[in-house]
Amino acid sequence: LFGLQVMSDRGFLADPANREALAMAVDRDALIAPFGVDGWKATALLVPRGLEGDADAGGDRWPEMTMDSRRALAASRVLRWQQTREAEDRNVRLAIWLPQGPGADILFERVARDFAAIGVTARRAAPREAGDLRFVDIVSRYPRASWFLNRFNCRIREGLCEPLADSKLDQARASEDMAARAALVAEAEQLLTEANVFVPFGSPIRWALVRGDVIGFSTNSWG
Repeated sequence: LFGLQVMSDRGFLADPANREALAMAVDRDALIAPFGVDGWKATALLVPRGLEGDADAGGDRWPEMTMDSRRALAASRVLRWQQTREAEDRNVRLAIWLPQGPGADILFERVARDFAAIGVTARRAAPREAGDLRFVDIVSRYPRASWFLNRFNCRIREGLCEPLADSKLDQARASEDMAARAALVAEAEQLLTEANVFVPFGSPIRWALVRGDVIGFSTNSWG
């Protein structure tokens, strides 16, 4: 998981459609460009495709929309929310927590620019502040769809969750029918996607530094 976990359901973030607007605003390829990572996989999906337990729920989100059309729709949602507020309370301001460091500085600048394109002002959360959105950068411990979805389980109590998705995953664990289990996992993913509890960027970035004469070394998506 590499992206922003939604920690608050207050104000602008109370509506899943508004949370989706943030995901739509992110230009993922431009976000990662400063790091010069060849072959990086950008995605707006919670679960990478092709994993064990994945029912292949389809390709990436908003496939027919350009970056400009996505941002136009996202901006319209921001404007619609602003029109429901009092004049002095119409600005959409979100605090984003990221760790300290030059890489996080670059990432924040890019995300803040993308959010500004739809009328959302981002600020860097203080070190001890939870933030409205929290940066997550973690490699899965095993290559199964359930690992990704379990990271948003309501029992963990970290950020927003979807109880019905948890119920689907519980049913999947209890099922001995592989097809039924995969279908339940796919339903859980769809519910979490619609709830927009996370703004995915793509696969985490990991570096490998090895001598040129090392035999048998190869990179893999599990770090």
